[in-house]
Amino acid sequence: PQYAMFRREVPVPDGLRAATCYVTAAGSGAQQQLLGAYKLFLNGEVAGVGPGRGDCSLIRDQDPGLCMEYDIIDITSRLQQAGPILAVGIQSFHLGGVAGGVQLELRFETADGGIVVHGTNSSWWSHDASDYFGPYSSTGRYKAPRENQNASEYPGRWQLPGYADAQRGWTPSERVRPAAHQ
Repeated sequence: PQYAMFRREVPVPDGLRAATCYVTAAGSGAQQQLLGAYKLFLNGEVAGVGPGRGDCSLIRDQDPGLCMEYDIIDITSRLQQAGPILAVGIQSFHLGGVAGGVQLELRFETADGGIVVHGTNSSWWSHDASDYFGPYSSTGRYKAPRENQNASEYPGRWQLPGYADAQRGWTPSERVRPAAHQ
C-alpha cells in the first residue's frame, strides 16, 4: 500500500537507564525519496519523522553498496515518564507499485548493565491506511504524500497502549528481506 501503519507494544524494563531507537523506511523507487518516508509514534506522541539526508546516494543506481539512511533517536526521557508498556507506531508512505517497508530497533539499557533489544523482526501488526490518507500528489518531478485524510477510515487510537489490533482489521506484519539492488 501507499500508506501503511505498523504497531507493536513492548514492555519497558525496570531500572531503565537509557533507551535508543534506530528507525528507517525504504524510499520510493529509483529516486529514493526518503524525507518523510516514516513518522514514528511512542505512546501516541510523534517522536521522529524521516529519515533525513546523509552520506548515501538517494538514487539506488549510484549507490552500489545499497547504503540506507536511518535515524538514531534518544527516547530515554520519554520512557522514564511512560508506563510499563510502550506502544510503538510507525506510519509510512511509499509510491504505489513499489515494495516499501520499515525497519526499527529499540535498545533499552538498564541500571544493572543489562540490554534488551526489540526489532521489527517479529510480533508487529500492520494496516493498509491508503483509504484514510488518500492518494499522493505531485509537485512537478517530485511526488509526495498529500495526507488528504478521510476521518471515517482512521483506525482510532492505534498509537496508544491497549489498542486491540486483531479486532480492528489489522493483520500480522510480514517479515521480508530487503530486495536486491534494483
